[in-house]
Amino acid sequence: MPIHEKSLIRPEDIKTHDELVLEVPEEELGEVAPLVVKTMEGAYELDAPLKVDAKVGRNWLDMREGYA
Repeated sequence: MPIHEKSLIRPEDIKTHDELVLEVPEEELGEVAPLVVKTMEGAYELDAPLKVDAKVGRNWLDMREGYA
């Protein structure tokens, strides 16, 4: 099911430059993060693959890899 049909993206979610900042409950991270990565990587067909990384943290300083 596409991400926009699951009501997982909230109005307070924002785009910053070339990044998306999403506020997601911890219990939904395992579902939301891979879905966002898959959606973004397939958003537009390019000659080179579109690489998307997902990070999680309570603030920008605490961001860490692990959801890609």
